[in-house]
Amino acid sequence: MDFETLFSMLESAGSSTEAVSVQAEFFRKFYADASLRGLPFVNAFLIVSGWLGTSLRSGVWTFYEATPQQDVQAAAGYLEQSGFAELAAMLQKGIHDYQAPQYQADFDYPEEWITESEEIDRWITAHEDAILQHLTDELLRRRQELTGTNR
Repeated sequence: MDFETLFSMLESAGSSTEAVSVQAEFFRKFYADASLRGLPFVNAFLIVSGWLGTSLRSGVWTFYEATPQQDVQAAAGYLEQSGFAELAAMLQKGIHDYQAPQYQADFDYPEEWITESEEIDRWITAHEDAILQHLTDELLRRRQELTGTNR
């Protein structure tokens, strides 16, 4: 599916459920194209979308363990520069060195990391609609960049 079709679908989404389905199509398209993943807003979209989805399915701990720190930091930096300081701060809050050798033998992570991840999950749940709206708004702001059209 091309970007113009996806944007048309996003604009005509009659519910948040439909918008999320279209967001998932953007996610797949972005993820499949390494050249797009180099764009800061695409990285931020992928990171925030993955962060949200992982939190809702299994908790952000899993997200932070599996996602390269530099990608999360880049997304948080983009969000901060774009005026989304609270979202950036919550995203950054869970960045720790989960792969450090001292944790690999017994997974005895610091208690404050566990507490932080629970706090982040609660925040995400409380702000789920706003996060989803942010993702939609960010896509729509980038339409011309992705399609070359000015609508």
